[in-house]
Amino acid sequence: MYTVNKAFMQKLGYLLITHIAALWVILLRKKYMVIATCPESIARANCTPLWHAISNGWSEFLTNIAWSIGNGNSINLFNDIWVLFNDIWVPSLGSLRDHTSDPTLLSCGLSLKDFVVEDGVWDHNALLDLFPTLVIDHILSIKCPEQCDVDDKCMWRWMLKHNFELNWRTQIWLALCGHRRRHFGPPFGE
Repeated sequence: MYTVNKAFMQKLGYLLITHIAALWVILLRKKYMVIATCPESIARANCTPLWHAISNGWSEFLTNIAWSIGNGNSINLFNDIWVLFNDIWVPSLGSLRDHTSDPTLLSCGLSLKDFVVEDGVWDHNALLDLFPTLVIDHILSIKCPEQCDVDDKCMWRWMLKHNFELNWRTQIWLALCGHRRRHFGPPFGE
C-alpha cells in the first residue's frame, strides 16, 4: 500500500504545479502561501495530513520532473532539470547545482532567461564562469528560451507522453507489484 500512496502523493504534487487554475490547487497554494511555481520545499509547521504527506515526498518528486523550455522565466538554472529539445530527450545531467564552480550563486534564483543574450542564443561567456566544458556542451545542445509568451511546462520524466497518469491499469499494477515484492519476493525470477 505504501507504493500506491507514494504514487498518489507524487501525482498530487504534479497537479499542484501543472494545474494552477484548479480551485483546489488555488486554495491549497494560498493556504500554505506557495508563491513560486515549483518551490524547493513546501513543508509547513502546521498543516493538514494531506499537505504533510505531499511535502514529505517533495524532494523526491522534484527529481522526477523536468521542464520543457518556453520563455525560460520559471526554470531555475541550478535547481530544475530541463532536458527537452524538440520533444526528444537529451541525456540529463540532473540538477546543475552539482556541477557549478560557484556555489554562492545557488540561492540567487537565476532563471534560464538570464543566460540568453539579445539575439536569442546562450550567453556562452556567462556559462563559462559557472560550469565546466562538459556541462556547457550539454547546455548548448538544448534549445534556448524564446522571447515569447509560451510558458515553461512541467513534465513527468518517466512517462512517454511526459504527463503523470495513473490509469486503472497502473493503479492495479502498483498495488499488485508492491504487495508481491514485499511479501513474496521479486516476480518472474527477477
